[in-house]
Amino acid sequence: MVEANEDGGSQPLSAVVNVRLTEAECRELREAAQAAGLTLSALVRRRALGRKIVVDDRITVVRELRSLAVALDRFPPQPDAGSNAVPLLLRRIGAAIDKVAKQ
Repeated sequence: MVEANEDGGSQPLSAVVNVRLTEAECRELREAAQAAGLTLSALVRRRALGRKIVVDDRITVVRELRSLAVALDRFPPQPDAGSNAVPLLLRRIGAAIDKVAKQ
């Protein structure tokens, strides 16, 4: 495997380092890698070497909005179905939209 350097060159990734983590630590790193759009290896390399990791919160917000849209789609079409969940979901959608608007 080859990774591009910051100066535009590339070097093969031939050395391997085994690291032991707790399940929680591994989960945290995987989530951070996904949020940054990186592989787990790339995230750990960048963190260990003090390189910049850019996370685009808009991706996270879009995922949240999609999950909320699916949740809303499961509700009955009548708004007077007696559920408090719809107003809660609408507030969460509004908060997500506000977050994107501030960026």
